[in-house]
Amino acid sequence: MKFYYLEDINKEYIQFFKTKKAALDWIKNANTIDDWENEVFTEYDIQVLFVPHLTKSALLDAFHEISLIVGNRINLPELD
Repeated sequence: MKFYYLEDINKEYIQFFKTKKAALDWIKNANTIDDWENEVFTEYDIQVLFVPHLTKSALLDAFHEISLIVGNRINLPELD
């Protein structure tokens, strides 16, 4: 299972998407908004979070990855 995300340099704004098309559509719209100060995303900024299979262990690993992406940490004693 793949999820797509974008993050700015400061990790202040992070967007997650179910599909690459949704991420590309968001980029298209975000690049036209005046609120973004010199923040222009491209399709090359899209990153992938891959969950190999739907098990509790894989989901915990994904939660851990997400916590690192957003600049925090979830402790997972079972997996450490």
